[in-house]
Amino acid sequence: MAGDEAEVVEKTEWQKAEKTYNRAFAMQSDQRNNMAALRGLKELPDAQINDAVKRQDWRVALQLIEQKEKKPKKDEPKDWLAACKASVLLLLPEPAKQQQGRALLEALLAKTPTVGDHDALVIIQAFADQRMDDDPRINALWLKTVNADYKNEDLHKLWFKTKMESRDWQDARKVREAKILNNRSATMLTDPQAAMTYSRHFPTNRQPYFWTIFANYMAAVTVSSTISEQERTLCGTMAFRMCEKAAEDVSSHTDMELNNSGRVLRTPSEIAFLLDVYESQGKNDEALDILDSDRTGIFSRVGKGSFDLVLRKINLLKLTRRYLDLFEFCFQLLADAHPRGPFSRFHGLGKAGNDWTVWYAMYEAVKNIPECEVEAIDYLIDMEDRKTRLWEIAQTFWKRYTNHESKHDRNASCAAMLFYSNDICYDGDTTRNMEELKKGCIDYFKKNGGKSYCFNDLQPYVSRFAPERTNEILHRVGDFVRKHDDRWHRGSRRKLPAKDMTWMQINELKLTYCLRYPSWETEPDKKTPGEPGLDYAAELEVFILQCIDIYKYRSTDSINGTSGTERFSEDDAGILAASALIKLYDMDNHQNALLRAAAILQHLITISPYNYEALVIMAMLRVKLGDGMGAAACYHQLSVKNIQLPTVPWLLCTRISTIHPHSPHSDHSNPTTKHTGEDPIEHLLQALDYYVHLRETDQRDVEEFLEAGQYSNLRDAINSCDAPHLGFAKHMLCLEYSRTRRLLGVKPKAEFESLLDKIPTTTIEDRDRTPVPHWEHPASLPLDEILLPGKWPTDTWLARQFMTAALFNMTTEGNTSFTYRDVMQYNVDFAHSEPDSTAVEAVQYTLAMHCGSTLVMYRQKRPEAYVRDANSKMLVNHLRYLKTWLRNEINEVSNMDLQKENFLWCISNHIDAPGWKFFHAMYTGIENCILIKKTLAIDEAENRKFRLIESQWAEDEFKAIRKLCDDYCQLVHNKARTLREEFSDDRHHSELVHHIVGHSGTLHRTVASEIRDACGEGSARLLVKNLCRGWAEALKNVEKISSA
Repeated sequence: MAGDEAEVVEKTEWQKAEKTYNRAFAMQSDQRNNMAALRGLKELPDAQINDAVKRQDWRVALQLIEQKEKKPKKDEPKDWLAACKASVLLLLPEPAKQQQGRALLEALLAKTPTVGDHDALVIIQAFADQRMDDDPRINALWLKTVNADYKNEDLHKLWFKTKMESRDWQDARKVREAKILNNRSATMLTDPQAAMTYSRHFPTNRQPYFWTIFANYMAAVTVSSTISEQERTLCGTMAFRMCEKAAEDVSSHTDMELNNSGRVLRTPSEIAFLLDVYESQGKNDEALDILDSDRTGIFSRVGKGSFDLVLRKINLLKLTRRYLDLFEFCFQLLADAHPRGPFSRFHGLGKAGNDWTVWYAMYEAVKNIPECEVEAIDYLIDMEDRKTRLWEIAQTFWKRYTNHESKHDRNASCAAMLFYSNDICYDGDTTRNMEELKKGCIDYFKKNGGKSYCFNDLQPYVSRFAPERTNEILHRVGDFVRKHDDRWHRGSRRKLPAKDMTWMQINELKLTYCLRYPSWETEPDKKTPGEPGLDYAAELEVFILQCIDIYKYRSTDSINGTSGTERFSEDDAGILAASALIKLYDMDNHQNALLRAAAILQHLITISPYNYEALVIMAMLRVKLGDGMGAAACYHQLSVKNIQLPTVPWLLCTRISTIHPHSPHSDHSNPTTKHTGEDPIEHLLQALDYYVHLRETDQRDVEEFLEAGQYSNLRDAINSCDAPHLGFAKHMLCLEYSRTRRLLGVKPKAEFESLLDKIPTTTIEDRDRTPVPHWEHPASLPLDEILLPGKWPTDTWLARQFMTAALFNMTTEGNTSFTYRDVMQYNVDFAHSEPDSTAVEAVQYTLAMHCGSTLVMYRQKRPEAYVRDANSKMLVNHLRYLKTWLRNEINEVSNMDLQKENFLWCISNHIDAPGWKFFHAMYTGIENCILIKKTLAIDEAENRKFRLIESQWAEDEFKAIRKLCDDYCQLVHNKARTLREEFSDDRHHSELVHHIVGHSGTLHRTVASEIRDACGEGSARLLVKNLCRGWAEALKNVEKISSA
């Protein structure tokens, strides 16, 4: 009964908490907001102050400002100096200085006459966006300044661009309306009709008109708490009416009339923007009328046959579900682009060869018009029956394409396979469709087997077959390849070029890899659909030998001096052999398979240093092997820059904070230290730095599109500028960085920590998986997930990691004002391991909840007796859980040799290597001890105040738990030192090399002997040397961190 009462009272206490999780970062929030406002302080008029601000040396900047105030120059504006001083004062940590800065800003807002200096306005606006919660006085200040000088075009542009940068579309809309109105009456700003009326008085000025359309459109489509639904509807309607007027004013007579009007559409980009506005208002039929018009259509003087407008029309026909019109439109486009088709006004399709979108749209049209018969289109004059089904028209047409040797043959053949694979033809007869699909796949390979793209085109379709059809396809393809191989060896005049012959062999191997060797997730009984009498692993090894045979030709070419920046077809055979070895390890736990895969990739990177796929796989493989330095070195060769930074670093940085959180040669706290490519944290910081400066970098592109009038591109640029901040990759990288700082005991940089202020409920998946080749069966586990250390992280993993980071911030900053609700912000069921977390991570989440729960027991300053008793019992239970966990962890690490599979990579009976599991478990355990100690420090201080549990018992209990934490860390230190001593010298080098290439003089043909022939023993020795060096360095840092 007492327990139930305690639970009720505890829940009541939790419900009193009004603040959210962000309280955990309350100690740093002001500093982060100030740092974010720095964009208003760039390029100040005074060079010395500007340099001090860029260095973030606020005290020097304040001294320079005060000196300049004492000795002002004649005719120099003073407002920017006062605004800059207020901003710098707000960035100082002293409360008195911050109060002085706020008072100075208040004085600037109330100044009469108003602030007229542009630099001062930008600085005030920047801080208003971050600190003043959209203070209406800021907009009033802008309005007064603009009205005082309404003829100043630059001032209007500055106001609009400032509002656009802060994404304040409501005020940006008013900015342009104010410019159009040319009136000092503030009441006119809220009347869209008045803005429309006054805008007609300036027909030659295009910018105010189209900028107003854009601001209204963005205000209508942007969901924001500052804009009501009614205002959004009003903005959308106004944008639509103004676009409608711009389209109506386009003349169909002379170019002179087109150029004289300031409001008409002039370019395909403006038509595309008009279509965006129409679509946002649901005016899809009206948008189609625009594209069909003689004045604004695709082939008008304004449209100029733009293929972008063709794609927009296809999309609009889909939205309006006018599939019959869509089919006819696609048919006409493809007929015009056909080599034997009639001359057409549209030439983009034929020249660019980008007709796959059109083929796919035709497929969607036929799919969505079942049982529909239409008259045959006039282009198919040889059809006997004038009434036929749509799929028969499409079939007849793609046969014309495939029978003609042209660059359109590829997409036409893929379109045929697309139709057959989805049972579109033959009235849904699956058997007949599959038979035609089988024939189409074989014919496609015969025609395109010598091309690098052949397998990628066939993969979506061949994976749909049952095993018996799969074997038939592989048999037919194999016969075809052997026939051409015989011609090539006999020197026949009909033989293929050597490069095409190699690609044909590789494409056959890729088909075999995809269809015959799926993972055991799809073959749970480990039976192979191939030849009887061979087990799965043995057959896969035969396949690996075939890949190495082709790769040997590449090795010979490199010896003959023909290597270079060009990508060779034989490289894919080496990557395929490595992929098969990795799959062999994943399915049958062949311990030396990963070493052999790494040896092949090491040799491939040596002779083809620019092979992107090989570098990506090698980087991920080295992380899995526990060699963070080697992984970073491979990643460094990728030269990831600019737009790749948000989407590619996950390949290296997923869980890197618990595998290689340290820098091998430098300290990141020292900004002058020179970094090397062997540091994973260096690449992590590079990606985070991109996010810090993303808005400033992309804003330049936004302004260029705005000035050029490319409004569709402008909208895309704004979205691309904002989207990365909602991406999964950004939040994962921030959490990894925060975790490395915790383990190293280094305070995170404020600009990086500011990225971690909050986390969205759902993120945008922006991790680019295309760098890793996906040649597996679609039902199999992808190669990147096999290589990933642990399971594939999702939003659930992100939320749990964020909760753990919050708890660390609470304890690190000494903040004792949080409540249980703060800790429970992302609470989920901790009784079971989530599918996106490792076993170690699942334990850490539970441990973090117990630590957080001990902190909230002291929230009641004067609890009743029975509540005090219940909380006391709960606190004792939490402390006992922490003690039990520590004892279990110490026991597991002590007996690591008895359960090696949970920690070590058992290469042989003599060699146990520290793979990623070892580092992940040890670093997470150390991090848990850090959290426990920080939690106990707060618990101990709080218990002295409230005496929730008996003082002497509490002191003894806290001391015992700290002792267990120290014992655990010392045990980890000793284990890491023992392992490091094994790999610090070359005692294991020869045995590891033997596991890769075997012994010389082996009589029978094995994977090891073939790797020796193809790559050489020297390459294997270099790999082993680098691996042992990486392990020794990583273990050395485990010793260092565990002793801290």
